[in-house]
Amino acid sequence: IYQHDDESNDKDLFALCMDQDGSVVWAETPICEADELQTFAKIVEVDGGLVAVWEDQRRGGTIRDLYGQLISPTGTLGWEADGALLVEADNQQNELTLNSSGFDAQWFWLTWKSSQDGQTEDILTQRFDLNGDALLTPAGGIGIGADGNPQQTPETVMDDVDGLYIIWEETETGELFSNLKFTRVNTDGEIVETPIEGDFLTQAYHRQAEISAVSDEYGGFI
Repeated sequence: IYQHDDESNDKDLFALCMDQDGSVVWAETPICEADELQTFAKIVEVDGGLVAVWEDQRRGGTIRDLYGQLISPTGTLGWEADGALLVEADNQQNELTLNSSGFDAQWFWLTWKSSQDGQTEDILTQRFDLNGDALLTPAGGIGIGADGNPQQTPETVMDDVDGLYIIWEETETGELFSNLKFTRVNTDGEIVETPIEGDFLTQAYHRQAEISAVSDEYGGFI
């Protein structure tokens, strides 16, 4: 997936497919050519191809919604032209991550940072099926972390039962610097084995940031 600037300075999304030898199989397939900015696309493997999700400015101003598209191995698009609306809210929805169980997945996790209340930044997560429909309640996402504390830069890893570890940077009220916290969510959207506000990974002095995490292949993460 790549971004293309058109003559009006809109930023659109296109896709190409390359084989293992580096040869182009198909190219210049438009994923989204809507007005304004489409950017920061990420992809995840699912049954029948890939799902791409991106930040979208088509409503104008500083608003960023999240749109997605299902892409087959031949480049055929499975959802509506210019993408299906996955998350619509006030202000900005960004810093998204995607997770699935792989090539046979019938659904996927989408996690993102939301500024929809206009006061603080929150982490939200949701499962979507391959029609782009939300599977958990509320449809706008399951809130992660403590109310009132700004959370950002989520990193996500699936566990061994298709649940999700979510790790993020959080600055607690009255503190100058951020710490790293995590929680675990099951496929029903329930917080398990951790407090609802999350557990600390580190409370070292100064800012803890730039998270990177992978599965340890035993149901946990590194």
